[in-house]
Amino acid sequence: MDSYKDIAPVKGVNDSTRISIGESAAAKMLSETGFVKAEPFYINPPASQKPEKKLLLEDYNKGFDGFGNFGQRPKGYTNDRVYRDFDKQLQDQLEGLKNGSGTKKEPKKLEEKPVQKAVPQAESKPGGAAEQALKASQILNDNWDSINVEGKKAISRPDIYAAARRDAADPVKGPAMAYLRDNFDVIASLYRGMFKSTNETISRDDLKFLSSLSLASVMDNYYHDKTNNYLKENFDAIDTDGSGTLSFEELSAREKNEDPKSLAANLLRYSLTRQQENYSDPEAAGYEYNSSMANPKDISRKDLDMSLDERLAKSREDIFVQNYYSMYGYVGYGVGFLGAAAVVVVGEELTGNTGAVMNRGIGYPILSGGAYLGGKVGSYFDKRASRNYFHKHQEANLQRIFEDHTGGF
Repeated sequence: MDSYKDIAPVKGVNDSTRISIGESAAAKMLSETGFVKAEPFYINPPASQKPEKKLLLEDYNKGFDGFGNFGQRPKGYTNDRVYRDFDKQLQDQLEGLKNGSGTKKEPKKLEEKPVQKAVPQAESKPGGAAEQALKASQILNDNWDSINVEGKKAISRPDIYAAARRDAADPVKGPAMAYLRDNFDVIASLYRGMFKSTNETISRDDLKFLSSLSLASVMDNYYHDKTNNYLKENFDAIDTDGSGTLSFEELSAREKNEDPKSLAANLLRYSLTRQQENYSDPEAAGYEYNSSMANPKDISRKDLDMSLDERLAKSREDIFVQNYYSMYGYVGYGVGFLGAAAVVVVGEELTGNTGAVMNRGIGYPILSGGAYLGGKVGSYFDKRASRNYFHKHQEANLQRIFEDHTGGF
């Protein structure tokens, strides 16, 4: 701390014009571990100028604003409770010193309280497989270029093994690289099937799946049981329309009425996450939420009887379905558009007036509608193909690399 910074600076005086005043008020206040009473002091001005004010440290209590004005709050005053508490403790100590109590009173430390994030935190049992996978995916994403020695689009097995040896002593990167090395075959085949037939490299798509799926597993492990119990206890209060299910709107309304830092608010945010099948995290490696391939449903009482194993299995399937096959959707969109165009052409031929359908504004809705319906049909087949592939090839793999102790698949 600069020993020439004063608790009550004089207007117009800065470091370049200040003449040594011995110990400043701030230096006296913070000497050793307590506060001491400050005596009146003067700052020597230029010969042509007289001191504007005689300042005492106690002027802080009178509302000195730092610019020669009194009767106002100090500059930077805030209504924040933490700052108000600190301000009160400071003033109490100054009053005590002024009344002659101990000159080296130890300042009381503010009690540190844990502050929960505005979104559900990804917490899990220390050292759990899903937590290891989540950390490894983020570290691999952040260090992709340095690990990818060969400079190819995907990272090879030798690159991962070399990184594991190089970072073995690193307390953060070491365990992550060891996890990737030990589970290389499974991780490298997470996106295998559509356009990739080898599991000898880890691609960006493999990495995105590893991150998204492990994040969902960590959140489900930490929040699922707590959230089910909370929703069961408050079901009727949240179900404001009496439908027997909890909708996105009802859960959102309840969450807004809770203290943002409370456990209840976090549980409700998690319930919205799983109700929307949306475990994406914009700050982490992973797939973004694909609403067109999601299938969100209102939460019923029966859903709250789902076991943790069943929840883990459903979350993984939801994420896999959202982000795996997509070619049928593109094909369906194209086929639908071409089919609609054929209808327009036939209509014009029947009327014997080329361009009549388009000129009347009928053609554009037909083309848009055909493309939309074709895309929807294609998306249905994408979901079906992704779900079949997941159960046939990936379900057991994810159980192996994320949660060895669960078996309710």
